[in-house]
Amino acid sequence: MSSEVTKIRVFIASPGDVTNERAIAESAVLAVSRRMGESQGFVLDAVRWETHALKDGVRPQAAINQHVRDCDIFVGILWSRFGTPTSVAESGTEEEFNVAEATRKETGDRPTIWMFFSNARPDPKPLRTPDGLEQWKKVTNFRARYEAPDREPAWFVTTYEEVGAFERTLRELLVQWCAQRFGATVAAPFGGERADLRAEYLKLVDKHRHLSLAGFPTALTMPIDLDKVLVPIRTTIAMLDRATERAALTEASGEARDFSSAWQFALERDLHLVAVLGHPGSGKTTLLKHLALLCAGGRQGELGLGADTLPVFVPLRNVRVDDDFAPALQAASDPAIKDFPPRFFAPALTDGRCLLLCDGLDEVANRDQRIEVSRWIERLAERYPDNRIVVTSRFAGYRAAPLQAPHLQLDVAPLRRQEVDDFLRRWYRVVYSFLKDGSAAVLEQAEREASTLAERIWDYEALRRLAVNPMLLQLIALVRYQGGDLPDKRVELYEKCVDMLLEHWDKARRLDTGLRAKEAREFLQPLALWMHGECDRRSAREDEIRPVLSECATRLHREIDTQAFLDSVRDRSGLLTGYGTDEYGFLHLSFQEYLAAEEIRNQRRFEVLIDHYDESWWREVTRLFAGLHNPSFFSDLMRAVAAAGKLRGHESFTAECIRDAQGLSAEPFVEAARPLTGWRRFTARLRGVDVAAHRYAALLALRAMPRHTIEAVADRLEEIARRDPSLRPLIAGILSAEGVAREVSGAPVDQVTGLPLQRTNPTDGTDLVFIPAGPFLAGGSPTERSIDAPFYLARYLVTNAQYAQFLNAKPHAKKPASWDDERFNQPQQPVVGVNWHDAQAYCQWAGLRLPTEWEWEKGARGTDGRRYPWGEDDPDPSRAVFGNPSGQPAPVGSCRAGASPYGLMDMAGNVWEWTDSWYDNDKDTKTLRGGSFDDDADVLRAACRIGNHPDDRFRSIGFRCAQDPEAVTSGQ
Repeated sequence: MSSEVTKIRVFIASPGDVTNERAIAESAVLAVSRRMGESQGFVLDAVRWETHALKDGVRPQAAINQHVRDCDIFVGILWSRFGTPTSVAESGTEEEFNVAEATRKETGDRPTIWMFFSNARPDPKPLRTPDGLEQWKKVTNFRARYEAPDREPAWFVTTYEEVGAFERTLRELLVQWCAQRFGATVAAPFGGERADLRAEYLKLVDKHRHLSLAGFPTALTMPIDLDKVLVPIRTTIAMLDRATERAALTEASGEARDFSSAWQFALERDLHLVAVLGHPGSGKTTLLKHLALLCAGGRQGELGLGADTLPVFVPLRNVRVDDDFAPALQAASDPAIKDFPPRFFAPALTDGRCLLLCDGLDEVANRDQRIEVSRWIERLAERYPDNRIVVTSRFAGYRAAPLQAPHLQLDVAPLRRQEVDDFLRRWYRVVYSFLKDGSAAVLEQAEREASTLAERIWDYEALRRLAVNPMLLQLIALVRYQGGDLPDKRVELYEKCVDMLLEHWDKARRLDTGLRAKEAREFLQPLALWMHGECDRRSAREDEIRPVLSECATRLHREIDTQAFLDSVRDRSGLLTGYGTDEYGFLHLSFQEYLAAEEIRNQRRFEVLIDHYDESWWREVTRLFAGLHNPSFFSDLMRAVAAAGKLRGHESFTAECIRDAQGLSAEPFVEAARPLTGWRRFTARLRGVDVAAHRYAALLALRAMPRHTIEAVADRLEEIARRDPSLRPLIAGILSAEGVAREVSGAPVDQVTGLPLQRTNPTDGTDLVFIPAGPFLAGGSPTERSIDAPFYLARYLVTNAQYAQFLNAKPHAKKPASWDDERFNQPQQPVVGVNWHDAQAYCQWAGLRLPTEWEWEKGARGTDGRRYPWGEDDPDPSRAVFGNPSGQPAPVGSCRAGASPYGLMDMAGNVWEWTDSWYDNDKDTKTLRGGSFDDDADVLRAACRIGNHPDDRFRSIGFRCAQDPEAVTSGQ
């Protein structure tokens, strides 16, 4: 390739009703550039006003026109809209056409003009409005002008019926133009794979059209078409690459949006790599299968992709990392295409025509391999940058191996009420139509059943929490259809479903295994635990499974035909599914996790959970174990966790286990919080346990407990507070937050003002700390400032538990943006997703206020100008929550070593905090202080400040409260 590269500018002009064609045109330009230009010494640059005239945040038509004058090829696209008038033309699009025409007349040969008019039927709705009809008339008149017989012969004018034809024609024109201009060899046609093989492959992709969950009473393998019940998921735009994260979040506003809208967000920013993160059963895999079906069914245009886009669905657990990417993808793809020619995907990869759907990064075997696969995906994206890649993962599994290349991260949002209702309505219609008939009476009955179930769900808080997850919602529908009672715990829902599926074992025993359903469970639970014992093992061969089942048979004194057993569970109960001719795995990972938890309880193998506490592969198993009852071993588990020194550093996960638990007791945590003496203290230190931090973590866990459990141990907590004054503020907060009216310490006062050094706000239980008036050092290069009057500042950020009180008192207040997301709604996490106005409303209700930024800074660093609240030492995990350690905030006060001189917690990291101060003189943005869990260490300095619009509601922003002494003395 020559060292001098010629740039060819291709301007794409169109109104807003052909955004798909606009994106496809840009993709075609990039594909031809890569296919021909790299070897011939030229590049094609797609120029659009969105990307080239918005550099400074404005859209001046003059700047756009200059791009038209500079272009070599002008591509015009029109359908049903003409655009917005300018000062010199009836629309910006017409002005661009006119400039192109005038430029060609001036130059004689530039730009080459290609006009595309869509013959697709326009949407009739806009045509019923005066504006829509006027737009259509303008398009028609303009089109007649360009299709006239006496038009400039150098222009190319054509029509197209669908976007696939548009793309093929544009690519052919670009290839011919480049070949003529540069004397280049005409590239081989796009779509190098054989048409018959492509058609056969797309038929195989069609296997994804059915929902995977079985278990219906008369047809265990009843097919449910995904498209018939699919409710589009919503996602929150969480981040781009770290360099542009804050700007991207500001632009995206942090609100959940339909996936199609988020996808368009990526297209507009030319982001080809997208990560979709969600909870188990949140619909990630279903989303990828839906995208694959769109492409296989010729509906790529809905995604802004070319008509010959090839969908490639790849479970990442199957990938063997190899930089010969086409064979690696082919070997791992689902459906399997081992009999296809080697490198079947290679032509589409080279042309940038693949939609790579990479499912389950969290299911890759271990952390090191997960990181290796992440890097492999990045190399794949770099090698073939014109393809689109979507990667899915559970939140927990993504932490240790996030994508580092520029990408868009989308977090799956919980279902809303309308989406739950829509799913149930569609699900019941499909089931009733299949199992009964499609008569009007049957469909009316389905509608009634769906409505009844929806009302039950929304009347019952515990069911609501389950139903916002698509998989759990389907299980609820399945249990209800079978006539079962609806449980209010996730673990009970799995139990019901497993029992229900195994009932069919007894009812459809064409393969007689000699086992009843209950006995089958006794084999499946050890199988699940054995399978889960190896990271990412979702399936196993029959010869691997046989010894596990034989050992069970010996223990149970039973004989078993392994093959018959496996086939019966697969074909009759639906709990197992075939991964191959002799390979088996559980229907969904959640069933494997639930049955493994049951087996751990039955065998009392707590050490398994202790060894893997808070590891991503074992998190669900541990949480499900905590929820088991009859009997519950939650207390035994937590005693073992405490004895292993694992309470510290895992505060968020322990709180999640408490929330899921049955048989709650505060005893394990009170025992762990007691002072260690003698031999216990010696052995703890011998194991390297930080005793003080360990006791503190045990008390933090108590904050996630309900009131009755705290009341039962209040006397013992008071005793701990008396013996260890350093724990008094935390214990006082635990008791006051739960409404336990106990006095755990004296009430020391400020010697100057006589005001108490600590008080509890009666409305919301906020623990307020006295901050004296006077000078202090502030700013990056510390200079003296002064606070004129003393004030109180909250020891902790406002928690979700406190904000829930506010929402109950103010039912019309808007819920925080992340209120229904399990990662952000734990009771003792700081409330996030609130804007400045929300924070103000809370403060007004509680009789408090927001601090000014200088009050905040004095509370954070005291008077000596220290760099961080704790002093000059660099941040570490014992002092602050930062660097995205878990992708979510920690419970407030988790980092004891990070306390400020006044004993205030989380003043560095965890979440940013609104203040009452304007960021600059324009009074456009409010000042935020403190840094967040998502930020790097450099923004944790006490002097660091940023500005956000008061309307912003992001998952990394919360607030703490302040109060004036007058409010105290007046009885507030």
